Amino acid sequence: MEQLQRVMRFAPYVVAADGGANYAHAHKIPVKHIVGDFDSLTNFQIWQDKGVNLVHLDEQESTDFEKCLYTVEADLYLCVGFLGRRLDHSLACLRSLVAYREKRAILIGDGDVTFCCPDEFEIEMAAGDPVSLFPMGEVAGIGSDGLRWPIEGLNFSPSGQIGTSNAALGGPMRVKIAGPMLMILPVKYLETVSDLLAAPTGVPEKQDKDPR
Repeated sequence: MEQLQRVMRFAPYVVAADGGANYAHAHKIPVKHIVGDFDSLTNFQIWQDKGVNLVHLDEQESTDFEKCLYTVEADLYLCVGFLGRRLDHSLACLRSLVAYREKRAILIGDGDVTFCCPDEFEIEMAAGDPVSLFPMGEVAGIGSDGLRWPIEGLNFSPSGQIGTSNAALGGPMRVKIAGPMLMILPVKYLETVSDLLAAPTGVPEKQDKDPR
């Protein structure tokens, strides 16, 4: 709930993935869209009476998280409640970050944020803060600055070299990679990462159409 409240302070509106609407109803959280196959939704009529946009998708080839990503258009997706409860669901969501890389989604946990790292990424970090890189396929480490253990020249893969438990030296932390790589940073960088992913050119974009 803490991270959801934090996100709602700068997100224009909320999209609930199927049964996530049950939680929203219980905690009086306003919702604009509900998307999914509705196998977990228990208060359909309540939301319908409120005029919420209910997007019922029967297909079973994707998760409810993915249904939200391909149904709702946004510059950035801030995703709360998808990590921690069930490992299989968490793994599926991590896979979706790569499958829908162009969507710029951030999974937000109690202590970390996870996202598919752009080919080039730079962020200001405090010395000693953890920086973890986890390859979701074959990834080449092209270069880095501001990391305790540089990644230049490393070849990453899920069954080989991984990049977890690295750390920032303080100041700008930069990585340049080629391939599908997840980056995991402390949750205190949520707002900064959100701005950077929403505006890869470094110029913040307007948020009026962004259902984060």
